[in-house]
Amino acid sequence: MNHKPVETNLTRRQAEILEFIRKCLMDAGVPPTHHEIAKQFGLKGTYGVRQHLSLMEKKGHLRLLRGRARGISLTSRISSDLSRNICQIPLIGVIAAGKPILAIENVEDYLKVGVDVFHGRNLFALRVRGDSMINVGISQGDIAIINQQPRVNNGEIAAVILDDEATLKRVILGPTCVRLRAENDRYQDIVITSKSNRQFRIAGKYVGLIRQGSLTSYNSGELS
Repeated sequence: MNHKPVETNLTRRQAEILEFIRKCLMDAGVPPTHHEIAKQFGLKGTYGVRQHLSLMEKKGHLRLLRGRARGISLTSRISSDLSRNICQIPLIGVIAAGKPILAIENVEDYLKVGVDVFHGRNLFALRVRGDSMINVGISQGDIAIINQQPRVNNGEIAAVILDDEATLKRVILGPTCVRLRAENDRYQDIVITSKSNRQFRIAGKYVGLIRQGSLTSYNSGELS
């Protein structure tokens, strides 16, 4: 959703900065850093950004939280318009044995993301550990967004639970087995059969990614 600046007491550049802050909150759930604002508008440094933000604070459009990299908070008048268009995706930590993956004891934090960014009705997030899916652009530290569902189609990427640990793999469905395939030639398939002495279930379908560094740090669970 596009928000057009309507504030009459802002300069043109300040209105553009305010719109950029809104967009970052809508798309990623966090405000931009001063460096990101400077880069967006082709500024050589952050001094001009700080000056603009300070004036915008005095005009009542935002609050600055000193000493924080993303220390920009929009006023309630503006942020209330945004809140209707943001969903909170639970970030899963340690998966408790025998508990549903979205059980409250598994959730360590929530990601605020625009409602139209990812498709799914039961979304959750896990941080990626390792390089087993690097050939499809999923790297160490990225946050994988998963739609909770018990089945996926042949060849789709999914988060699966093996012995109460989560892993992200391509699911290959065969007549007598399920193969969990990495997207990295250094890793062999994990083969699950009726005789496998392992607990296995599909936690959900992979629907998207939040790149490493695009959000502030979270104390999160990981999958490989």
